[in-house]
Amino acid sequence: MRLVSGFFLMLVFIMLQGVGVAFSASLEIGVFNFPPYYIVDSNDEVKGGIYVEMLRNMMNRAGLEYSFVSYPPKRLYHNLGKGNIQIWLGTIGVAEYEGKTLVSPVKISDINLMVYTNNRMTVLHSSIEGLKGKSVITVFGYNYGGFINFLEDPANSITCEPAKSHDAAFMMLKIGRSNLLLDYHEPA
Repeated sequence: MRLVSGFFLMLVFIMLQGVGVAFSASLEIGVFNFPPYYIVDSNDEVKGGIYVEMLRNMMNRAGLEYSFVSYPPKRLYHNLGKGNIQIWLGTIGVAEYEGKTLVSPVKISDINLMVYTNNRMTVLHSSIEGLKGKSVITVFGYNYGGFINFLEDPANSITCEPAKSHDAAFMMLKIGRSNLLLDYHEPA
């Protein structure tokens, strides 16, 4: 498989409902299965991950009560925008919570967005512009750091083939549903 590299900023999003929030209540930390950063099992139980351990250490050192709660990506975005989740480490540029959250000014890490193919004849370009006019497998619920708007814009003539999971996306690529798969490198 050939791939094209890109990156997204990972930032802390904190939704505070009003001024003078009391931290005596338990803070809800939203996650979704995104290995190696967040690892969630098939029963939606948070098992660990790089960011889970980092957040657990930070919350414990600060003496704050917290809980990790797993959601599918779209529901997590919605709940974050509504203020039902107080902390999440994730990408910027998501319509459901854009302008409704406080964002850390410090980048935590890079996440690599890749285009995978199993067809040696497919020419890959070094930018998202190279996807115009193509059929692309995507993973349902992901915003791709705002690129989903580009992918879904009718002017770009991109046919999105949504998969329910990373595994399902690679299976679709393998059976030829499309010659291209756009996915985050780390969980893929």
